[in-house]
Parts: sequence; structure tokens; C-alpha cells
Amino acid sequence: MMAGEEAMWEVNGASDLHHRDWPGKLEIVRTEAGFDALKPVWDELLESSQTRTPFMRWDWVRLWWELYGADYELALVVAKDGFGVVQAIAPLVIGCSSSGARQYLKQLCWLGGVGDVEGEVMDFLVPAGREQELTPRLCQGLKLLGASWQGVRLNKIPEESPNLPILMQELKGFTVFTGVVNIHDSRRTCLDGDWDRYAARHSGRWRRNLRKRWDAVMSIEGMERLRAGVEMSGEEAMTQMGALHENRWAGIGSSFRQDRAWEFHRRLAAKWISSGRAEMPMLALKGKMVAGCYGFIEGEHFYHYQIGWDCQYAAFSMGNLAVKNCVELCLERGVREYEMLSGEYRYKTEWCPEARRLIDVEGYAQGSPAAACFVGLRSLKRMIRPRVGVVGSVGEGDVGEG
Repeated sequence: MMAGEEAMWEVNGASDLHHRDWPGKLEIVRTEAGFDALKPVWDELLESSQTRTPFMRWDWVRLWWELYGADYELALVVAKDGFGVVQAIAPLVIGCSSSGARQYLKQLCWLGGVGDVEGEVMDFLVPAGREQELTPRLCQGLKLLGASWQGVRLNKIPEESPNLPILMQELKGFTVFTGVVNIHDSRRTCLDGDWDRYAARHSGRWRRNLRKRWDAVMSIEGMERLRAGVEMSGEEAMTQMGALHENRWAGIGSSFRQDRAWEFHRRLAAKWISSGRAEMPMLALKGKMVAGCYGFIEGEHFYHYQIGWDCQYAAFSMGNLAVKNCVELCLERGVREYEMLSGEYRYKTEWCPEARRLIDVEGYAQGSPAAACFVGLRSLKRMIRPRVGVVGSVGEGDVGEG
């Protein structure tokens, strides 16, 4: 299929091997006009899905496409009923990684879930309770796109998603070396009640140390708690957050401050802070941010996305104080669950002792020389350099590869 071509397949009757009574059709959207036509139904469909995250919202995926679309091809699989009403969407693109061996492999991956800006919790958009009916339809679209990709790599699907076992089973029917390639622990905790109730779940020593540092910092003349979009504009707050982040990681590098990623978050924050979908609570000294958190609100759930602090105040453990400030704001807003997403850092474990697992799945095109070469070289590399610290698997395939 040529780039930009829009194709449609009926999946009823003799061509439909499963759910023959399903009176609908699949549409494979390959054009930007077709993508934009889905805007009226996108968020409504997301809000009816069991997996509902800010990384799947229209604002996220459409802005991501505007900034990263030149590197990818659209491959949106849309299930419609017999009247043409959208029932479910697989938000996908086709492209290559920017580095490593995967840069030579065309992969089917999440729209808004790859590159410098990577969606942290991703899934199909399927109404809760209709996964057994609709998810196999979407997977049929992945198969129909098979001439355009050499591998499927869908990252960070919640382990509890009803779509996950269906996806794994369907992939086995038309890909090889199918399985789980990575498992991420996403740290999370429940927020029930108020700060004192939350803090009581930690040790007395933890509470005393935090209180001592908090009181010391807040006693500094000119120190205050500010909130982006209230006491400071979202644009100015993001500018200061970027400066803190850049100073913190100077000489090391961070994807957050890569040109396109920075443009993405600068523009997203300007929109979402004013609408209440993003929060950036901060500690500021005479109007200058010295610590802050940046994250997203989805229903009663907060996704802690980024943190920054001024290194000259490191003795106060400013990162922990920034999180305390953020947790208290979330409690005020009625948030019931605080999630720090993947990445193993001690502070995440301390603040969010529970975790859920996010699953990366993969499969490769049968008969593809590029796919066979990639899998063969990866297997050889593992034989030469055995991996350590592998996490337990939730299905077929290998676990722990980056």
C-alpha cells in the first residue's frame, strides 16, 4: 500500500474467520485527514475504556503527531458498526527507532508512545466489557497491515488490561517470536483521606525527617508554595521547570529537554494547566522556582511525570519536598491514586510502595529477512553477554530486554 493511501476492508462473511455475526467493518486510516476526522469521538471512546490515561488522549496523540509524524506513517485501525459509527480504535504508527538495531526494522507501534516523548501507559481504545468482541477485530487490522511492517512492538500495556491476553493470542496467529519483551514496575499508591492519614503509612523516622526538612525550608524568608496557572502562568512555570531540569542533568542529557520533546511539553502544559488536566505545584524563593513537580490528572488519578529542583538546596532533600507539596495538592483535588510511572528510583519506592506492571509485547513478520536478522543477532548477543536481574514473565517470549 502506498504512503498516504487509505484502505478499507469488510470483515464479514467468508473473509471473517471469527465472530461471523459481527455486522461491522474495519477501516485502516493512513492519512492525516482521516486521523483528524476521529477527533469528535476519540476522547469519548477513551473515557469508556478500561485503560484511560492522559497519554492516550486526543491532545497528546495529535500534538505528538504534529511534532514527530514526519518520522512515521499513520496506521490507525478503526472498528465501525454497520452504520459507520466508530466502536474501537487501535492508535498505531509505523516507523523505525532512531538508534540501535531497531533503526533498521520497520515496526508497528503506539501513536504517541515512541520517541523522545513516550506515552507511559498505553492501550487500545475499546469500551469496557466489549474487549472480547472488538479487540480481535482491531488485531485483524494489525494483520492486514502486515505488508507495511517487519515487527510489532507495543509498549507499556497495563498487565490488568483485558486487551492484553487477547492481543497476545491474536499476535501468535500471524507473527513469530511473539511474546513479552519487557516488564516495567510502575510505582503507585492510594491517597485516602488527608496528608496525616497518608503519612501514617510510613515510618516514624520518615515522617520526622520530612517534617524537619519541610519546616526548615519553609522558614527561609521569601519561600512560598505556588501553583502553575494560579500564582504563576503555566508558560513561566514550565520555563523555570525546564531550567531546573537542565541544570540538574547538565552534561548527562535528558529526553525532556530535547528540542521536539521540550516543544511538546511546553505546548501541552500551556493547554492542560489552564484546563486542570496538568498540575505543576512548586516551591519558590521570591518568585523563582527551587523545586517542582509536573504531572497529569485523569479522573481521580495523578500521573507524576517530571520533577526538578535547585541543586544548591540539595541538603534539604528538595526532591522529596517537591513530592510532598504535590501529594498535598492532589489530596486537595480529590485524587485517589498517585502513580510515579516506570523507572526504579529509591524516592519512587518510598513514596509509592505499591506497583503495577506494564508490559511490552512484540512479534515479528513471518518470512522477513530483516526481522530474522534482528532476532538472530539479538539472540547471539544474549548468548555472549547473559542478562542479569531478569524479572518474571507473564507470557511467552523473553523478558528484560531494553
